[in-house]
Parts: sequence; C-alpha cells; structure tokens
Amino acid sequence: MIRIYQQIISVPPSCIDFNGHANNTVYIHWMQEVAVAHSTANGWSPERYQQNQAGWFARRHCLDYLKPALVDQSLTIQTWVAGFQKTRSMRRYQICHQATPIFRAETEFVYFDFERQRPARPPRILVESFEVVADIDQELISILGG
Repeated sequence: MIRIYQQIISVPPSCIDFNGHANNTVYIHWMQEVAVAHSTANGWSPERYQQNQAGWFARRHCLDYLKPALVDQSLTIQTWVAGFQKTRSMRRYQICHQATPIFRAETEFVYFDFERQRPARPPRILVESFEVVADIDQELISILGG
C-alpha cells in the first residue's frame, strides 16, 4: 500500500500559456493523472472500477497556486487520501520544484454507483486499500528531505 504517491515530471512547452508559465488548467490534468496512478498502484485501476460498475467523481476542487511552473522545470507531484466519509473521500496534492511547494490542492470525490446512478458507499476492500494520511506536514518534510 502506497500512502503518498509521487511522480516526477518535466513541464513541457505545450503546457505554457501566454503568461509564460504552466496554464492553470494543466494542474487539474496533473492532479487527475497522479490520482489515477496512485489508485492503480494500490490495486484500483480504471478497469477494476469499471468491473465494479462504480467510480469516483470529483465534486469540488480547492486549488492554491503558490508559484508558477515554468517550461522544462522538474516537478515532484504528490497525492494522498486524507479521509473517507460515507460516500465521499478527500484527496490532497502538492507539487514542488526543488523541494519548494509551488501548488497545493484538494479534491472532494463522491463514490458513484453507475448502475443505480447515485452516490454509494465504497466497498470496504476499496477503503482498506488506502491508508488515510491525516497529518501530512511531517510526512512531506521527510519525503522531500527538508
């Protein structure tokens, strides 16, 4: 079980907007990619969700842009599950450049039953596949070597 999932990316020129930095919409794309990768690494691939006829839908995003991401910068993207409540889950993200946070975000997800077309409680086996990370600050400091 991977508590905090981490990926390193390089900011491609295609992500840069007329302001000379990564466009704000690119961050949501990165968030989606790292969330799916984390879920897959913990045994819940998109195919497994399809087999269960259920999946997570984003209900709300909260984004904090701290510094711009520039072309060719190497970024560390981290994500973790911060909690589960009935039909919902909170996932958090942090993006760093050279161990300095440049972006923080969270997404509230709702688990959705495709067959019934309504929110549902995620199965226990799914919830138990993720360790909730409640107090992240010390964990991130140790991961980033700060």
